[in-house]
Amino acid sequence: MDIRLGDGRLSPSYALERRDVQLWGLVIVAMLADIGLTIYGLKQGLLERNPVMLFGLDLFGYAALAFLKAPALLIGLAGWLLLPRHLGRLNLAGLAVPWIGAVGVNLWVVL
Repeated sequence: MDIRLGDGRLSPSYALERRDVQLWGLVIVAMLADIGLTIYGLKQGLLERNPVMLFGLDLFGYAALAFLKAPALLIGLAGWLLLPRHLGRLNLAGLAVPWIGAVGVNLWVVL
């Protein structure tokens, strides 16, 4: 839904909301790619190096990958909701960047 000003331009609030959706999309895609590539690598015989994740995998299997990432998502959500808009977005970027890095490392190791 477009919110247009009297002169036909899109309102700044619409652009800001769209940016939030894009950032959340980036966070979710990066997290899912990290999980997917980790599962793929483990099935190929690669080893998990994170001791916390290794312990979780031993206890809960692949579900631990999502379960142990959930607190980061909840903290990101809380920051996004509670911080001023620009800091909330910085918070989302702070979630996305490490996961994008993990995806890059996973790709490098898997390939």
